[in-house]
Amino acid sequence: MLSSITIPHNVVKIGADAFAACSSLTSINIPSKVNRIHNGTFNSCSSLTSISIPDEVIAIGDNAFFGCVKLSKISLPANLNSIGDYAFDSCTNLTSIDIPDSVVAIGSYAFRGCERLANVTIGDGVISIDGRAFYC
Repeated sequence: MLSSITIPHNVVKIGADAFAACSSLTSINIPSKVNRIHNGTFNSCSSLTSISIPDEVIAIGDNAFFGCVKLSKISLPANLNSIGDYAFDSCTNLTSIDIPDSVVAIGSYAFRGCERLANVTIGDGVISIDGRAFYC
């Protein structure tokens, strides 16, 4: 069972669904050369409790962390531009989120089902919050 992974620093891309359904994965560090978290990359990683996202990441794709039910805290990078549809859908233990000023768009249902989400800070750069983004 894969519980943690160290990705080499020379990796520049982690593709869509790369770690989807790795239900035993508890933590991961993403190398600084990676600039996007693609669609579904960590979809249904139900044991994921922590993740380190480097400042170089500019986009979090659709369903990227969908169903990461044990993820309670995540620090979004300062250069992030967009949060995709359903990106954190069903992250039921997520309690707070600070969306940096660099983010301009939050996708539909991005935080749907985040029933413990009590504190949200939305940065000044956001110009688009799609339908039901915070459908909690």
